[in-house]
Amino acid sequence: MTTSHRVPAGLLTVLGQVVDLRKRRGVWHRLAAVLSIAIAATLARTRSFAALAEWAADARTMC
Repeated sequence: MTTSHRVPAGLLTVLGQVVDLRKRRGVWHRLAAVLSIAIAATLARTRSFAALAEWAADARTMC
């Protein structure tokens, strides 16, 4: 008897399956990237869009 184990998909893989309903002319970044940054910033306890944007800018300079 064999046991099948499912390997969990990575975060970007799962977020890449989210349907992007944004209008094409205003899209600068892939939706999966935007969502992953928002998740990371939320885990870092940001509490507003402004704080999220600051966190993302700070994270970008650290990479």
